[in-house]
Amino acid sequence: MAGEEGTTAALAALRDATLADDHDAALRAANQVLAVDSSDPDAVESKVVALLHLGSYDDALKVLSTAGDDVDGRNFYRAYALYALFRVDECLAVLEEAETLDIREKHLYAQALFRNGRLTEAAALLTELEAVDKDTNRDELLTNVSASLIAAGKNEEAIAKCDQGGTYELNVNAGGALAALGRFPAAIQRLESARESARNALDAEGLEHDEIEEELDPILAQIAYAKQCDGDEDEARELYSAILKRSPELAVQLVCGNNLMALNRKKDMFDSLKKTKALLTETARQKLLPQQWSDMALNRAILLFFMDRIDECKEAMEDIKEQTESVALVRAAIALKMNDVQSAVRAIEDQLALSPSASLTLALARVYYQSGAFSDAVKALRTPDLRGIPAVAAARVSILVHGGSDEELDTEVKESLSNVPKEAARPLALAFAEVLSSRGLHSSAAHLCKHIWEEDSYDHEALALAVVEAARAGDHEVARTLSESLPELETGSASVDIQALVRDAMPNARQARRRDTTTGGAPQQDAAPSAPAPAATTEPAAPADSAPPGDETLAFSKDILERIRARRREKRLKRKKRYPKGFDPSDPNNPPPDPERWLPKHERSAFRGRRRKNQLRGAQGSQSTDTSYIEEQKAAMEAEAANVAQSTRQSAQARAIQAKKRKKRR
Repeated sequence: MAGEEGTTAALAALRDATLADDHDAALRAANQVLAVDSSDPDAVESKVVALLHLGSYDDALKVLSTAGDDVDGRNFYRAYALYALFRVDECLAVLEEAETLDIREKHLYAQALFRNGRLTEAAALLTELEAVDKDTNRDELLTNVSASLIAAGKNEEAIAKCDQGGTYELNVNAGGALAALGRFPAAIQRLESARESARNALDAEGLEHDEIEEELDPILAQIAYAKQCDGDEDEARELYSAILKRSPELAVQLVCGNNLMALNRKKDMFDSLKKTKALLTETARQKLLPQQWSDMALNRAILLFFMDRIDECKEAMEDIKEQTESVALVRAAIALKMNDVQSAVRAIEDQLALSPSASLTLALARVYYQSGAFSDAVKALRTPDLRGIPAVAAARVSILVHGGSDEELDTEVKESLSNVPKEAARPLALAFAEVLSSRGLHSSAAHLCKHIWEEDSYDHEALALAVVEAARAGDHEVARTLSESLPELETGSASVDIQALVRDAMPNARQARRRDTTTGGAPQQDAAPSAPAPAATTEPAAPADSAPPGDETLAFSKDILERIRARRREKRLKRKKRYPKGFDPSDPNNPPPDPERWLPKHERSAFRGRRRKNQLRGAQGSQSTDTSYIEEQKAAMEAEAANVAQSTRQSAQARAIQAKKRKKRR
């Protein structure tokens, strides 16, 4: 009878503690009940709930492992304890083994999916719960739904969900979605509004100023990120530094530290490495999403790469399990740094097999090009998504110019022009024609320019180039036929001064004289034929005393040369003499300037050399008082200085004589 009364009292105490949310008292009362009846399902459930509220997750799992299936919510409590211990995979396994899930189990399942990186599944489940769950606060549910949609990349849907509520948490999520879409000014405005609303709400709760600032740090970090992406790097750096000075929670520290390291780039790399090493711990890994952790670890590996710590960089990359484009590019860069081209190619090709990307294809072509595999580089750039891009077509032709044969180059030019858009074909074709001409493929260049002209009969530039290239290729008949389609000059040839054209086109009279004296004024036989000029309607009358064309050109060249020489001689005579600074040549009292002023000081006759002070060596107090040897040394130095001065004068006179002779020859 006494035992029953004790059990009844314990149950009453358990009920009262549960209603009052006094979990310590509830745990003591549950233990009292279980001491009498260890299989009481209500007492077991109350004990598990109390342990979960107190944070004793391992103890809760031990109790559940011995509890029977009649305990209400056994799977949910077990999954919740595993989730709280960051054993997310085991939590998902427990929930997925269940035949059906109730509302709270679906919420937990969605949270576990989100934490495990299965973002699309989490977003779909939370969207489903939004329609069926009428008990959960709608704003809170919308916050979770919008967060999952943003993480899954469905930003427009997330913004629509955020607009259905009015809390500052939803405004924060909306700002994040706008930033993800690249609409940074709108994102900053939305985040600033959310920060002000959050400040007012926290102030109404009675929090201190420092506590409010700590609570607002995640929003401020979002604002700093938006400013960083919008190009305001100085403001973003100041915001990150201000947040880190307050030592916020670990997740915010990690995000700010990582973004600040990205802002600094190659500046203060050692300090950035030290900070990331202190932050990237296992505890920090549990606070972040898998993608966030992977990005931060990748940034640390890139930092090690730029610090030339390649071995540590390889070790850091081994911890990254995700297969993304950035990871593949970093692995390829490490392989190239170690001169392992095959590993670099394999890293990029493996990622291309998983997710084709234009940037990866361009990176693969660059690796091939740098290793000298030009054909493979061109083959990589022939993928369907890059085939019709004019810049890529130009890159393929440029690669073959450096390392391809003439046949490959000619074939590539034709294929490239057949795939690019019509509006980009003409400038690209003209550039290709110039490339073909530089390689000596004049016939192909002429055909290309002719094709451009046939597409547009008013394109006289392409027609003229076709005539020139056909003439260079030796196909004079084609050149003559095409030249007949060239337009007439707008002004009559009677107003054209042929001699003026020849004179203006002559680059140098001395070169012209050398050319005319060797060829006699006649055109050289091996010169490339030029495009035929338009036919003149009237011929200018030749002077009565005109000489043969070769002699006339020679005389014209000699006349030009004599005029140039006379102009140079006149300029040399008019050249002002250079005097020393402060010398007035008009004042007769001034002594004439030193004629040796142009010579280096050590070559002038007055130079005496560097004099050294007499040094008496020996122990202190031991030098002799006899100074006769000093006089002997002084006389020897004076004689040597006289010899040097005499030889300097002689050399100066010899140079002056040579200078006069050079002037006479001029």
